[in-house]
Amino acid sequence: EGFGRIAVISSVLGAGGAAGGIPQLFGADPTGDVTVTPATIEGALNLGTRVILQANNDITVNRPISATGNNVFSDAALVLQAGRSVLINASITNTNSDASGVSVSITANDPAAIAAQRDPGPRAEIRMAPGTTVAGGGVVVMQVLDGAGTAGGITLGSVSGFNVDV
Repeated sequence: EGFGRIAVISSVLGAGGAAGGIPQLFGADPTGDVTVTPATIEGALNLGTRVILQANNDITVNRPISATGNNVFSDAALVLQAGRSVLINASITNTNSDASGVSVSITANDPAAIAAQRDPGPRAEIRMAPGTTVAGGGVVVMQVLDGAGTAGGITLGSVSGFNVDV
């Protein structure tokens, strides 16, 4: 498959990709693969900083993210926006939230992705692996939009928050 993916794993990025800083936006490196460590994400969220990760293809969470700061109603939301799918293979916890109360926002098939950089392939989806959890101290939002690809479904594991919007 092509490029334009973000993976959250425990090691630094190997050959062929860009440095794993944040934010990662659709147009920043549209043909590159980027790896961001959980510690980078957690550190920013715990300081009250919004973390936005955008990928023209897929976002894959392979290692747990656990941000447990006390930044409620600051700007500390975790925002994952994929041109195709968001695959959650490890749990996500963010006890922080932004000014509107959102802790975690996950979007697949995002129409703002660069369509020319999106790989054809399976239907866009949000898929949580068995045994995974997405937990927010505020609102948790998960949505599959009408982007460049065919919209698929949402496969949930355990999702909790002050309010959950799927």
